[in-house]
Amino acid sequence: MKLKDGMWRWDYVYLAETKFYLPEDANLIFTNETPINLAEKRGVNCHGCQVKLEYELGQTEIVKQVQWQDKKFDVRIITLADISSFKFDQPNKKITFDVNDENKYVTLIIPLELLWNPYQVLLNGNTTLDNEFYSDGKTMWLGIKPDKVGTVEIIGVSAVPEFPLVSLLIFGSAMVVAVRYKNKFSLR
Repeated sequence: MKLKDGMWRWDYVYLAETKFYLPEDANLIFTNETPINLAEKRGVNCHGCQVKLEYELGQTEIVKQVQWQDKKFDVRIITLADISSFKFDQPNKKITFDVNDENKYVTLIIPLELLWNPYQVLLNGNTTLDNEFYSDGKTMWLGIKPDKVGTVEIIGVSAVPEFPLVSLLIFGSAMVVAVRYKNKFSLR
């Protein structure tokens, strides 16, 4: 294992089954740049694997509080990157922030009540790779690794206090049924 810029890294190749046991502080790891939340387990297995394993001990967590009307939401950001200009834009259903370091993992823990997934993630206006990799029903864990500095935009399908998508579907279905049967029932 090598420590570089606060992140432990190991390029591992082995043809037999391997179990990786990690320190207790390694709750969030990256295997081949894919984030894994180890909330319920202490290690990972692989069989005949070639893996780039990365993790940070004593994770750097930033909490950005978003207030919308009378509600407050905590968006947690786990990263070694320098983050600035964090904003929530309710009418456009998006979170934006500037990332001032390139090639560093940025993991956001977004309350679903604030901004619903799936997300479209842009870096300087261009689509970038992201991983929605863990949800506990209240939050979504979103991982990105910007390859350059710039502005990140995370656009969701619904934002507080809009009606949830399911409510709109139910309302729309009820309207179709009402129109279909309007002639069968008369109010006279």
